[in-house]
Amino acid sequence: MKTLVLMTAMLILVFAGCSSPARRSEPAAAAMPKERAFKGIELYCWQAEGVWHFALLPGTNGMKPESMVKSASLTLAQVEQRFAEYPEGECIFWSSRPGFGRPDSAIVQRLETAAHKSTLYFTTP
Repeated sequence: MKTLVLMTAMLILVFAGCSSPARRSEPAAAAMPKERAFKGIELYCWQAEGVWHFALLPGTNGMKPESMVKSASLTLAQVEQRFAEYPEGECIFWSSRPGFGRPDSAIVQRLETAAHKSTLYFTTP
């Protein structure tokens, strides 16, 4: 009987130790490195009512519907923030398809500077 109690106590300790989060060797989610997008990130720009809008979407081989792009609208400040969050070396490809435009040189310079600060590969049309 004493042996059974000891074995039960040992099993409880072993299972408790295995399931304890503090004893796991996995890195915390925040410490895990971010992976780059498989086909880079596509940057879209368009002007509506005198205001420039932007969208950052995962790169694909297909053409995204205009409604999909415009539903992901971001401000210039939000794009700059996203650039800072992407992993080093991420590829940002500026889409130059019909229906989308290119803002003035001051805005382009801000985007280039933000990409450079975040060590991103940034292409402009």
